[in-house]
Amino acid sequence: MQAVGALLFSPAGRTTALTVGHMFGYRNMALPLAVLADAAPAGFALYVAMAQLPMYMLPVLTVRLYRRLLAR
Repeated sequence: MQAVGALLFSPAGRTTALTVGHMFGYRNMALPLAVLADAAPAGFALYVAMAQLPMYMLPVLTVRLYRRLLAR
C-alpha cells in the first residue's frame, strides 16, 4: 500500500509522494475497537493489538530506504 500511495502521488514530487505513501500504508485499527468496545469479543482486542504492530514497526524498518530515496 505504501508503494501504491507513493506511485499515485509521484507527480506531486518525491518528498510528497513518499510522505503520502508512508501514511497510505498504515491503518488505524483502534477506531473499530473504540466503536465496538462493549459489543466486541475479548479476542477482538488482541486482533487489534496485533494489527497495530506494523504501524509502529514499519517506520523503524523503512527509515533507511526513505532516507536513500530522498537523498537522490
